[in-house]
Amino acid sequence: MMRASRRLAATLVPVLLVPQFAGAQTPPATPGYPEPVVQWGVQKDETCEDVAKAVYGSAKHASLVLRYNRVDCTRGKKLKEGQTLVLPASVTNVPTARLRSINPDVKSKPPGGGWGPAAAGQPLSSNSGVSTLDQGRADIEFIDRTRVFLASNTLVIIYGTASQSAVSKTTPAAVEVQSGEVMAGLAALRGSTVEVAVKGGGRVSATSRETLVERKGERTTVGVYDGKANVSAGGKTVSVPTNHGTRYTGNEAPSAPRPLPPAPGWAPTTSLFVIASSAGGQIKAEWNEVKDAKAYRVELSRDEGFRDLIAREEVPGNVHSFRADKMPPGRYFVSVRAIDKEEYLGIASKRAVDVVQLDLGVSGAEAVTSERIVVSPYATLTLKSVTKMDFALDDGPFGPMPSALDLTKRAPNRLRFKPADASTTYDVAVQYVETKAAVVPSLSADGNTANVDVTFTGLEGVDVAGRVAPMLRVTRNGAAEQVPLALKDGHYVAAVPAPSEGSGLRADVVDSRGYVLGTGDLMRPKVEKPKPPTAPVKIPSIGFTTEEWQPSSVTGIRFWSPTARNAGNAAVQTQIGSGGAGFRFQGSATGGVGPLGFDATIRSHVLGYVDGSDPNNPDPVQDDSAWLGARARLFRVGNADLEAGIAARFGFPVGANAPGERVEFSAALGGVVRSYTWLVNIGARARVGDGGTFVPDDHLFLLAGGTATWRSWLRFGAALDAHLVRLEGTDANGGDMDLRGGLSLQAEAGAIVYGAIALRLSPWEDDGSRFASGIFSGQIALGLRAP
Repeated sequence: MMRASRRLAATLVPVLLVPQFAGAQTPPATPGYPEPVVQWGVQKDETCEDVAKAVYGSAKHASLVLRYNRVDCTRGKKLKEGQTLVLPASVTNVPTARLRSINPDVKSKPPGGGWGPAAAGQPLSSNSGVSTLDQGRADIEFIDRTRVFLASNTLVIIYGTASQSAVSKTTPAAVEVQSGEVMAGLAALRGSTVEVAVKGGGRVSATSRETLVERKGERTTVGVYDGKANVSAGGKTVSVPTNHGTRYTGNEAPSAPRPLPPAPGWAPTTSLFVIASSAGGQIKAEWNEVKDAKAYRVELSRDEGFRDLIAREEVPGNVHSFRADKMPPGRYFVSVRAIDKEEYLGIASKRAVDVVQLDLGVSGAEAVTSERIVVSPYATLTLKSVTKMDFALDDGPFGPMPSALDLTKRAPNRLRFKPADASTTYDVAVQYVETKAAVVPSLSADGNTANVDVTFTGLEGVDVAGRVAPMLRVTRNGAAEQVPLALKDGHYVAAVPAPSEGSGLRADVVDSRGYVLGTGDLMRPKVEKPKPPTAPVKIPSIGFTTEEWQPSSVTGIRFWSPTARNAGNAAVQTQIGSGGAGFRFQGSATGGVGPLGFDATIRSHVLGYVDGSDPNNPDPVQDDSAWLGARARLFRVGNADLEAGIAARFGFPVGANAPGERVEFSAALGGVVRSYTWLVNIGARARVGDGGTFVPDDHLFLLAGGTATWRSWLRFGAALDAHLVRLEGTDANGGDMDLRGGLSLQAEAGAIVYGAIALRLSPWEDDGSRFASGIFSGQIALGLRAP
């Protein structure tokens, strides 16, 4: 009866655990196992032979009970009643282990064979070898789901599991570490142990999810990071608790367990959430210093158990940061451990990092960081996350993260991310690229059209026509109309009717949302009839253009006005006295710039004889001299109603018997009253050089006169001159100051070319000199002057 019931259980249980498929030749493997399995409930007093005979029909298959179960199958040994066994559904032969995953540089060796490249999923039988090189790592999973992880430069020999080994009092090791580093784990999940043998003697029995066995030369170091482990060597066994380690060399006994280096603390700058561009993101890990650490081990993995490693680096103790660039979207795990001076590997600080890809959709000046993105307001953001991520805009509610976000429809200032399995939220500020339109309206040549030229900035890489869809909004006289823009030579242009005279228009460039990107104004002025040109203000001249007309070397003074006129003339002078008549020539010029002016005069010697003496013995005194002068107008009132000025002149001889050098300083005051002008000169002259007996050594003078304009081309005038002179060495005056004076009458006629005549009468006559003075003198001049 018992046998029958057991057979019934063996028949029914596989039906429940292994799905049957009509027409299928071989049922699929049970999930988590390499083959179909069934469960068997142990009855009272059953042995492994009883179970094998019931399930497989023969007690010789009792070893199959050990494949997935940690039980004692000694012949006749009773199993624990009520225990559930996992058994192969049929008699099969499966490999001891397989390579679950590998990284590059992993080699394997079958029993009795040579080394060759290993592959993920490769089966490993007993006595197989696995070796990882400089960049290699491997994950070995045994039939009973024990897993062993190999670091780089590690060599192990596969022994198998206890369930596949001959019955003995000591459970055989799964692997033997010959060199390198092995991480054994997952045993604590089942409450059983992982057995690791060490070359040269020694054994580690770990009831742990994370126990590290490292063999370097003859030295073996064991670190326990979860659960506990018994370490046996040299005939002694020590029990190592969590976060402790031990060590032995060769056949020596293990040292007493000691604490492992503490876990480093994370710095605030360590990444928890990364926004990545299409080129990937940057994960940064920074940690605080651990006392007495000589180095740190940093690992970056795709899984929380750090089996699928991306990077493993050991850095010096003065380095406290790690960076991984161009990381695609996904969830990553970062671990850092301190390595102390005795080379014990410390407790790990672990942190998960979520990388979310955010593609801005446009090129140009845009930028992406985990705190801020700079993006065009016309972009469509593409978001991608491998892990489930909730998403919100600004202060809105969270929901599933979309695959795309059109910023023309929603323009958030913040993007908020929250991993679905976490409560922490991460905010990313959104900064928009400033977009502007330079709008320049102008009138066409014929004035009938207003041409509008538009240049955009901030739209590099943006599909302007499709995303911006710019339009021109023209407003005139309070009414607005929309006008399309056309692309021409890199600019957007439009033509609209020109505004009427005296009015204008405003041209706004708006996008598809109605936002104004730029404004330009055009005002068409009202055309005024041209005003007749204003005649230039004519400043009438004061006095005569011909300022010098006295031939006398004693009283010949220039009668000048404060404003110099641009003119020049040539004159012939004559004087008739008691001694006869004489002639000479004179050239004179004046000019000015604004209130400044100059004048120049040159006189010839006398032609003719006035004293009746021998022509072969003329008088030695001649007045063949030249004068240079400068003047400055001090002020002008109105249209030359009143002017004042000062002048200085210097005279010097131009002939052998001419008078010596002379200087003169004078002032002038004059004005214009309708067609009349008046003028007064006062000044002094002194002889500073030798020569010229009949030339005054000292000379004070006063001249006053006026003019009347009869026609625009004809002017008359008169002047009085008075002089106090000192003539040294003459019989006439004996060196005292004498009075001289006279009355002059003048007339000028012409425009640019003009002529002038002057007459002077004086009652004084100075004997002994030629042309010194006479009763009557005169001058005729011809010249040119500015209009």
